[in-house]
Amino acid sequence: MTAKRRSPSGRGRLVAGKEGGRPKKSNRGHRIARPTAQTHRVSVSRTVKASPSRAFDALSRPADLSKWFTRGARVRLVEGGAYSNRDGDQGIILKLRRPRMLRMSWENPRHCPGTTVTFTVARPAPGRARVRVTHGRLATAKDARTMKEAWSWALDSYRAYVETGTPITVEAWQQERREKTKRGARGERTRGKTAGATAKRKATRRR
Repeated sequence: MTAKRRSPSGRGRLVAGKEGGRPKKSNRGHRIARPTAQTHRVSVSRTVKASPSRAFDALSRPADLSKWFTRGARVRLVEGGAYSNRDGDQGIILKLRRPRMLRMSWENPRHCPGTTVTFTVARPAPGRARVRVTHGRLATAKDARTMKEAWSWALDSYRAYVETGTPITVEAWQQERREKTKRGARGERTRGKTAGATAKRKATRRR
């Protein structure tokens, strides 16, 4: 499934690493895999206000997928079943453990074909589900960076859809990120000015 809604070629806030080795935790609920000489993988998670069953259904039902992720999703939800959509994604369900895990091959010819995507769902607290997506067997660091942004948008859209019924378009998501970056830069400048003024007052008192 492609990171859609005019996705920037499949993007998301994920942490890039390489396949192999035991993963170690990074900040903000992400994981970074220890490097080997082979392939890369990215992983991102979000907590949503939903039961694990509802969270899993929104990840796997065509009607849901076609709202928060892609267009024209088609899924035969059994191991060995096929999925596809109008964004060019296609593949096979490799492993299915409803409502805990779904693994599938990823065969979009334009975006990292020959890779795998795994969704896992946990229950950290009543009325909450922790959803993680891991995209593995990525050939290059560039692919990892691309899918990092792709899956970040995708899971933000997923969370908004599950909790409010309204997904986030990639354009709106990108605009919010730009505005957040600007707010952060303004805050840094303000803190710098405040610190400078404080230092100046202290220096004046010492004289």
